[in-house]
Amino acid sequence: MRRKRLYGVSLFLWGIPLVISLIPDLSGEMRFSLVGIGFLAAGIVFVVDVLGLQKKWEIYIHKVVGTYISDIVEELERDVSPNRQTLRANLMTVRQSVLPWRKPHFEFLFRLRMTGSDDENIKLNTDQGVCGKAFNSGKLAYYARRKEELSEEFNLDESQRQMTRKVCTIISIPIWDVYPKTGPSLRIVGILNLDSEEDLGKQLFNDAKFKWLSAQANFIGLILPFWNN
Repeated sequence: MRRKRLYGVSLFLWGIPLVISLIPDLSGEMRFSLVGIGFLAAGIVFVVDVLGLQKKWEIYIHKVVGTYISDIVEELERDVSPNRQTLRANLMTVRQSVLPWRKPHFEFLFRLRMTGSDDENIKLNTDQGVCGKAFNSGKLAYYARRKEELSEEFNLDESQRQMTRKVCTIISIPIWDVYPKTGPSLRIVGILNLDSEEDLGKQLFNDAKFKWLSAQANFIGLILPFWNN
């Protein structure tokens, strides 16, 4: 209904100048200007409509991906920690800075159970963290440590190590571009991260779970390009 109203307004705004331009006494320049104004007004309404639909589409895709990631976490928890919420998750995409000397960096698209945590808004370049290892290797990366340890790996600075000091288990899975414009897909468009404040390495780090998680990441790769563009 909203789209029909907008299209009606668009035709109305285009039609008025067109009708006026048909008045016999108007000069050629005036006729041309009126028709141009009509097209401009109609175009503005159309753009407003498109932008509104785009926003709704992004909200819908966010819900779909968020629900799917939540299901992944719940499925894992049924196996590794029944009746307890022990895992968090997030989805990152890769952004290139407009400044040529700045490194590419990760940006959160979705976060699950991270609200209020120390690393909720952590900034990471693509050569940092377990997610950076997954991005640069093109393979699933994982890491586990005891709570009393602070990681000296993964190129983190002191501030980043402090923000992630509570995280003991991390799995990062690269998400590949499944819609390459030309040639084979060789571009990583996102990283799916799962982590926990508990050492769950023994329960999570095995080939069966790695294969299952990679398959889930491949499915997200089917959806991500429609959201992250």
